[in-house]
Amino acid sequence: MKRISLGLLLFFQLHNAFGQEMLGIVNSNFSGNVGITLNPATVVGMPFSREFNLISMDISAHNNYLYYPAGQHGLVKLITGQGLTHDNTKDYYTTTPDKQMYANIFLLGPSYSVSTISGGWAIHTALRTNFSVNHLNYHLAKFLWDGFDYLPQQDIDYKTDPYQLNMLQWYEIGYTYGLTLYQTKTQMLTVGATVNLNLGVNSTYIDNKKMDYRVPSSDTLLVYNLNATYAHTIITDNPGLGDYVGVKGFGGGINLGVQYYKNRDAKGYYYKTKNRRKYEYKFGASLIDMGMVHFFKDNRVNKFDNNSTLWPGIDTVKFNGINDFDQTLNNQFTGSPDGALTNKKINMFLPTAASVQFDYNIYKDFYANATWIQRLSFLNPQIKRANEVTITARYETSKFEVAIPYSFYEYYKHRVGLAFRFKWFFVDTDKFGPIIDAWDVDGLDFYFGIKFTNHKNPNGKGRKGEDCPAYK
Repeated sequence: MKRISLGLLLFFQLHNAFGQEMLGIVNSNFSGNVGITLNPATVVGMPFSREFNLISMDISAHNNYLYYPAGQHGLVKLITGQGLTHDNTKDYYTTTPDKQMYANIFLLGPSYSVSTISGGWAIHTALRTNFSVNHLNYHLAKFLWDGFDYLPQQDIDYKTDPYQLNMLQWYEIGYTYGLTLYQTKTQMLTVGATVNLNLGVNSTYIDNKKMDYRVPSSDTLLVYNLNATYAHTIITDNPGLGDYVGVKGFGGGINLGVQYYKNRDAKGYYYKTKNRRKYEYKFGASLIDMGMVHFFKDNRVNKFDNNSTLWPGIDTVKFNGINDFDQTLNNQFTGSPDGALTNKKINMFLPTAASVQFDYNIYKDFYANATWIQRLSFLNPQIKRANEVTITARYETSKFEVAIPYSFYEYYKHRVGLAFRFKWFFVDTDKFGPIIDAWDVDGLDFYFGIKFTNHKNPNGKGRKGEDCPAYK
């Protein structure tokens, strides 16, 4: 075993936590239940009286350390399970910036919304998995990937700055309610809130405050001082289905949103209306994923406080599951198999963020959107959400839509996507470069959805003749 032991937890959980914003579709006027996830105020005044989301899914991952070089079909290798190997992968071996990783799976299950011009409500189900690594020092990232036999870093004293690794997997059941606060011929203001019940499935975190260490040779690790907490829900050595999908915790969350329209025209939303703008512009603001999950069973929290060790023969250590890993780590640093065990409960906070959205009608069915998502990470342990500033150009009708989102990801990475919607189906990516193998593959982003809607008639009748009094 040539990689730093405490960091191995990343590899134990990474295969379970792949990949959220779906920026090519989430700001569309026809996003429906998907759009509610960014701003719950959009449940009011949708262009359909009802929408049923059968399934929508977003899979995304990004890091600033490992990548497949452009032109080597890296995305194909990733999808087909060839994985990351030293033969097909390169690394950004630079001292700055610190290494980050974000991965997300967002599966929006059966969900239903009802909307009028005066108010609306929705219920949704979801399965969510989020994984984040923040502020990992370059030398630690190198040892984790190349092992202790990387000669240029041997026999050097390193001080590891604080870094965090967080993983959370949970089921989500939510209810959204929105209403119109103010409406005139030229202005409209709506508000909305979503309340979620969160059922925790799995969690992992490493909160490293300080680690001073040296790797004298390929088979030895010397740690002068370790101040860190590492915790996880227990996946047994012989796990069954229940270990991966069973509920181990409960929690809650809330989303809040507001949306303002200038010169909104209800007839512009009608499915047979073309080349008629829906509004001059609209502006939204929201707070999303404020909450936590409390894991009350099958957990271990290990806290190392000013511990040190000399670990010869670390390159030959093998682990027979997570329990053996825990005991070995505790024995090595504390002299007891449970020496660092301090608690059997975990509180994990959600990937909280603030967002603002501005949507402008350029001409008829052409729109330009600007969206800013900024993580709010004041608590610990907490899943970190990626920061994004996005500008999206789109052509939008009730039956067909195409959008091109440009995003400034984590305030350093430029990405361009492509999104399509046709009636009840959409397929999109916020990261088109890896798909055509034109850019280095340092992650992926892909989402799709299948949903069914009932469009409104501005004269008071829906597509099947039901009353829509708010549009009379």
